[in-house]
Amino acid sequence: MIRIDFSDGWSFQKIEPKNFLEQSNENTLPVVLPHDAMIREERREENISGAAGGYYPGCNCIYKKKFWCSEEYAGKTVLAEFEGVMRSCIVYLNGSFVASNKYGYIGFYADLTKYLEFGKENYLEVKVFNESQPAERWYSGTGIYRPVALLVGEEIHIAADGVKISTPEVSADVSSIQTEIHIDNNSAVRHTLTVNTEVVDSKDTVVAAEKSEMTLLPGENEIQYQTIYVKNPELWSVDSPNMYTLRVVLTEESKQWDTAVEHFGIREFRLDPVYGLRLNGEPIKLRGSCIHHDHGVLGAAAFARAEERKVELSKAAGFNALRISHHPASKALLEACDRHGMLVMEETFDCWFNGKVYFPYSVDFADTWEKFLKQ
Repeated sequence: MIRIDFSDGWSFQKIEPKNFLEQSNENTLPVVLPHDAMIREERREENISGAAGGYYPGCNCIYKKKFWCSEEYAGKTVLAEFEGVMRSCIVYLNGSFVASNKYGYIGFYADLTKYLEFGKENYLEVKVFNESQPAERWYSGTGIYRPVALLVGEEIHIAADGVKISTPEVSADVSSIQTEIHIDNNSAVRHTLTVNTEVVDSKDTVVAAEKSEMTLLPGENEIQYQTIYVKNPELWSVDSPNMYTLRVVLTEESKQWDTAVEHFGIREFRLDPVYGLRLNGEPIKLRGSCIHHDHGVLGAAAFARAEERKVELSKAAGFNALRISHHPASKALLEACDRHGMLVMEETFDCWFNGKVYFPYSVDFADTWEKFLKQ
């Protein structure tokens, strides 16, 4: 799917709880995402968020965006990707409900396809709820604090985040790469497709390739598995974070339907009571720290450069590992860890059924944990 940056052209408005359903255009501010609304609030000692929350209040707010939808998008799949909205939110397009999310650290997709008006201006609205505090044991931020993108795919396309890569067999002579490619057929007819996959090294040289065919029935979503072997691979390690690129091209006869690109490293982990933790066969000691998602004076806004700087500083301090406390990290942070040779322990939830603060995620845990773990 084509990825289009969707960060510009938003407006922000703080809404008092009693007036949340009675909106006006008063006190509306233009913003560029990612955006942290909490850090712009007034800090007061009596605010119930306390020292851990920086004495900031929570708030409810609305983000709005008008955008033109080309007639060329008719018949295509159009998604809005929200990498993180703190804490819960509801998304509307042209007044119709399209998505909701109840956990600020998990990204989600809002399918806009059904309610788009082609050749017209469209109206996207995100209502954010984070008034009840404290909702975390640390500074959380408020609002659309991670990036937003528009994804546009043809009737036949590789699903968003639809390429999974693993390296089940690793050696200096030859390593195997297992790919799991999720493909959607949103058309009304059957299609026989060719999945062309290439592995490219840091010098942009194709070092391995695989081709396979699959048939998709109308409205079907299928997974194509491939095993690719790379000879004499450059292994990923904390001292030499060698990266490869996986390119997937989806074709049908002479037509190219879609492409996808992912970056990965070839490495093997083993854990046993004799040697402990080993990376590529060598024992390794973890030297690291626990980090949260905020960036000091920037608040929780997840700018890619701020995320990378956090990894660079940790690496310069002699660390080789980071524990993400206590939630999923942003894509930018994880990608920076790959590039700089940083191991990651990524948690999913800070609490399960029993909360640790007054208004924790645990109130929604029973209804959502399974969905979030699958993501």
